[in-house]
Amino acid sequence: KLDIRREARPGTNTVTLVARPFTVYHEIEAAFLLGDFSLEPVAAGFVAHGKPRPLELGSWDKQGWPFYGGTVTYTSQFHVPERGGRYYVELPDWSGAVADIRVNGRDAGQIYCAPWRCAVTRNVQEGTNTLEVRVTGTLRNTLGPHFAKPGAHGPGPGKTYDVKPYGLFEKPGVVI
Repeated sequence: KLDIRREARPGTNTVTLVARPFTVYHEIEAAFLLGDFSLEPVAAGFVAHGKPRPLELGSWDKQGWPFYGGTVTYTSQFHVPERGGRYYVELPDWSGAVADIRVNGRDAGQIYCAPWRCAVTRNVQEGTNTLEVRVTGTLRNTLGPHFAKPGAHGPGPGKTYDVKPYGLFEKPGVVI
């Protein structure tokens, strides 16, 4: 891991790796750019913008985070005038490896398969409740493959990269 903040400049940057002597034992892995930025697809790959866009409902890749495989927390509130019955959080439309559900700061469970709901009765209180849905992606978008066109040389247009649409696409529902 190398800190390149001092060397990186606006515009095109080139990273050169040198190994002397270079032998068959010098296997080169993919290089990753880490930091706080978002990406914009262009004709040859992507352009990094120094200020990341905050994520909202919708696919992370359409919001400048196409290679992100980490966790995003979506927070909302719901009101319960009088406590009674059993309460569930439902995720009508989302994509990821797992969604961790928290109500009022306490873990309620995980959603990772149908029926896309989680019992939260023990965490619900009368009045205003805070719901956190923590969607975690996978390393598929980080590590690829992103483009697999035989004979292709260099990066293709950013819009043609094959990434999975992770994120929370609709507001979660709280049902009784």
